[in-house]
Amino acid sequence: MKIVVKVGTQAILAPDGNILEAIMKTLVEQLVELKALDHQVVLVTSGAVASGRYVAREMLHKEFGDSVGERQLLASLGQHVLLNAYANWFKPFGIATSQILLTRQDFLTPEHTSNIDRLIRGLLATDRVIPIINENDSVAIEELMFTDNDELAGLIAAQMNSDKLIILSSIAGVFDGPPDAPSSKLIPVLEPDMTHWPVVSASKTPQGRGGMLSKLDTSRKVSSLGITTHIASVREPSILARLLKGELIGTTIKGKPRATR
Repeated sequence: MKIVVKVGTQAILAPDGNILEAIMKTLVEQLVELKALDHQVVLVTSGAVASGRYVAREMLHKEFGDSVGERQLLASLGQHVLLNAYANWFKPFGIATSQILLTRQDFLTPEHTSNIDRLIRGLLATDRVIPIINENDSVAIEELMFTDNDELAGLIAAQMNSDKLIILSSIAGVFDGPPDAPSSKLIPVLEPDMTHWPVVSASKTPQGRGGMLSKLDTSRKVSSLGITTHIASVREPSILARLLKGELIGTTIKGKPRATR
């Protein structure tokens, strides 16, 4: 099975930008388990800018804002910290990490998309490597930025013709109202042929550019390609294995039936 796992900033980083080691370690262990079962797995991760903020505060004793230039600087400080943390957790399992940094420009021509496809297929053919993808925030200009990494994960899932896109968040899934409202209920399943999709808030987490609106938008797009999306909390025990076993955890957005594979 081809699987794209996307993890958000707030899912793996504390509010100050420091890495939540227990969460990342558990995530890595689950990804290793999927690879051991011969699944082809790609990880799309956020967190470079927030990691850079932590570095800037701790080492430079400086605060930066949210302008494009400042975010580029922070990403350049934080990206290698983020990848190094993943590399350290994967290393005991004998798994090497591959870093792929992309901007929207990389998807604008057939030549570029072909290069990405060839690279990912080559990495997936090597069973001791996991590709880790992030937006190249340190050089992306505003006109060529993805909406967020949910969009990037959707593009990668579509390009790979994935079976599943799993979006791990700090939120349990899609709710029929504000997630923190006692009256709101989790929506377990969304069908691809629904006429009216849930109206969700456009609000975003303090550290991220996305939000549930972008997750749902990406899910709808890949659903039309026959890709099933799961939106769930990264803190759910054994979340990846349980989703692959068919447990209804979080929200499942079903993919449309595929005529051929």
